[in-house]
Amino acid sequence: MRIRVWRQIPVLLATGVLALVSSAGSPLTAPVAEGAATVIATVPSGAKGANLIAVNHSANLVYVTSGSNDFSILSGQPPFAAAGPPIPVAGNTTGVAYDSNTNTIFVADFTNNVVLPYLAVPPFTVLGPPIATGNGPMYVATNPSNSRIYVSDPLQPDVTVLDGAAPGFPFVASLPQPPCAPGFPASALAGGVAVNPTTKQIYVALDFSDQLWVMDGAAPWSCPPPIPVGVSPDGVAYNSANNHVYVTNNGSNNVTIIDAATRNVLNPGLAVGSTPGGVAVNPVNNRVYVTNVGDNSVSIIDGSTDTVVQTVPVGSGPRGIAVNPLTNLVFVANINNSTVSVIEDMPSVSPPPPPPQPAPPPAPGATEQLSLQGGTCTPAAVTHPDATPIATIAGAVAPPGVLESLWEFDGITWLGYSPQFPAASNLTQMDRLDVVFICIGGSGPGAGTFSRPVI
Repeated sequence: MRIRVWRQIPVLLATGVLALVSSAGSPLTAPVAEGAATVIATVPSGAKGANLIAVNHSANLVYVTSGSNDFSILSGQPPFAAAGPPIPVAGNTTGVAYDSNTNTIFVADFTNNVVLPYLAVPPFTVLGPPIATGNGPMYVATNPSNSRIYVSDPLQPDVTVLDGAAPGFPFVASLPQPPCAPGFPASALAGGVAVNPTTKQIYVALDFSDQLWVMDGAAPWSCPPPIPVGVSPDGVAYNSANNHVYVTNNGSNNVTIIDAATRNVLNPGLAVGSTPGGVAVNPVNNRVYVTNVGDNSVSIIDGSTDTVVQTVPVGSGPRGIAVNPLTNLVFVANINNSTVSVIEDMPSVSPPPPPPQPAPPPAPGATEQLSLQGGTCTPAAVTHPDATPIATIAGAVAPPGVLESLWEFDGITWLGYSPQFPAASNLTQMDRLDVVFICIGGSGPGAGTFSRPVI
């Protein structure tokens, strides 16, 4: 017999060129993520509980459902105070998601089989009548690329699709549909749901069948075979920074990592804490956050290596989790004591490399060899005076039409010119034109080199 725990919804906020190869400088070192996350606050949720959670990064607000008959709204900045009194709901609030296109939050009412739309900013007014879903709506996800709302209905099981751009947010479809049907196994429970905004695919965790279902989030509603994951999959999140999907398996205490492009399982079970449930992603710093309800912690995964780099203690019974990528703050709903823990995850940045030291002066008469990609270079037969038309130089090259580009040395730098012939001169005016190299077609990349004086 499997023992199930309440679960968190993942909220989503992803011609040949002729050139010289230069070693004059190197790119700046990219920021390096280090285990630097700390809990900076634990505050009351403001509602009767703390269940699932979503973030409005634009208005810097946090929405917390209670699992009871209300939900609360907190400020996303210290001291994380309530943005107003808790909002009462007829049934039990579970999933919540923010839609940036319509500035709406969608709150699932598990008891009454509806989703409730609210204005996402004060005065947080309800935007219409309750929207019917399937039986027992639990998790909600939004797709900003097509304004679709996805609600998992674990008691049916299926996923309800709503049109987030139309008045009243009408029903669109119930997934799976043909050709996906016969769809979910009859024994499965539709759990966490996440969205890939680029492909418009949705990912649905299927408890009791230990699978991740991948479906088109719009017509033609096609789907590949489901992907095996761990025991009792729960939360799902998509990371646009590395195009990976993360599935928490609360029955096997690990996370399955999947390549969204190929649907290959990259890691069948990355060990995290006890009874992992919620999962959220910060694509800006390429971090993945997993709540571990069994040991009151959050595991932090570095998406560049897909390894756990830190485990942070939080409140009692962490379930829902969401990230504001603009502030690098992570919000964790702790169900056992009705609090929200706030984690600040500011990865340390490696200092930039020191500036390159100037090269020593060359020896008299020294030359250097440079590679040419896409052709060979030979010196011009003559040194042309300033402002010589390119057509004149091109006409001196045999056979006609092989000229690809010009390189001139002006006493300080080497300059390349576009091979647009015939055309007015684009040679710069200068005191003298020392050398012109005529670059003609070669046998492919890296085919040629040429020497030039070192000045």
